[in-house]
Amino acid sequence: MKNRYKPIRIVILDLYEGVVNQGIDALYRIIDSIKHLKDIEIEVKRFEVRKNNEIPGLDFDIYLSSGGPGSPIDTNQIWEKDYFEWVDDICRYNESVENESKKFVFFICHSFQLACRHFNLAHVSKRSKNAFGIYPISLTMEGKKDLIFSGMSDEIWAVDSRDYQATLPDMAQLQKFGATILATETVGIQENAIMAIRFNRYMAGTQFHPEANDEGLMRYMNHPESKLKILSENGEQVWAETMEKLRNPEGIKKTYATVLPLFIMDSIDQSCQIKVDHDL
Repeated sequence: MKNRYKPIRIVILDLYEGVVNQGIDALYRIIDSIKHLKDIEIEVKRFEVRKNNEIPGLDFDIYLSSGGPGSPIDTNQIWEKDYFEWVDDICRYNESVENESKKFVFFICHSFQLACRHFNLAHVSKRSKNAFGIYPISLTMEGKKDLIFSGMSDEIWAVDSRDYQATLPDMAQLQKFGATILATETVGIQENAIMAIRFNRYMAGTQFHPEANDEGLMRYMNHPESKLKILSENGEQVWAETMEKLRNPEGIKKTYATVLPLFIMDSIDQSCQIKVDHDL
C-alpha cells in the first residue's frame, strides 16, 4: 500500500501558544505508534495556531486540535476568528456530497471547549476552581457504543487539566446538529461537565486529555515551572495524589491506548477505502 496510495496526511493544530506542555509530543508518539501498525505512509505537519496564527487548509486527511492555556471564551483574538472559519470550512466540505473523501477532526480540551461554544452545544464558563489530576469519567449509553471507547468499562480514568468547562448541554441544539454526548464528569465541582462529544461521523472530541500517558505526565509534573503552577493552583495534596496514581497507571494507559488511536485508525481506514475504491 505504501507504493500504491498517497500518504495519509495528519495535521496537529498546536494551541499551546508556546507554553510548556506534554500534549504535542504525546500526539506525535501516538501517530508514530500507528505508523508501525498500518501498512501506509503517514505525513505529519504542525501548525502554530495561536502563536503564529497558522491555520491549515483542506488538503489534509486528519486534524488533531490540541489543548492549550487561557480562556476559550475570548472573542477578540484574530487566530480564533480564523480557527472558527477553518472549522466551518471542514463542516461544509464534509457536508458536500461531491466530496467522497471526508476530513476527520478530533478536538482536545481547549479545542473541545471552543467547538462546544462555536456550535452552541453547551455553556462554556470558568470553573470556580482549577481541575487538575487523574479522575474517573463516566460513559453515557451512546459513549459505550462509540468506536473511540471500544473495549473500555463504563467508567474510565483520564487526565484532566482545565480552568474552564463545558456544561449545561443544549439538548435541542445537540439533536439539531446531530451530536451526541459520549461522557460526563463523574464528580463535578459545580454542574458535571461534558467530557466527550461525537459532533458528527467525522468529528469527535474530549474535554479531558486522551493523549496523556504516565511517562509524559510524570515529566510534566516534575518540570519546575509546571510543578510550581500545580502547587500554587491546586496544592500539595493534589500534586501528591496525582503522583501516587501515576505509580499505578493502568487506567490512563488504557485511555491513552484506546481513544485517539482508534479515532485515527478508523479515519485512516475510511480514507484508504476511498482510495482503494477509486483505484479499482
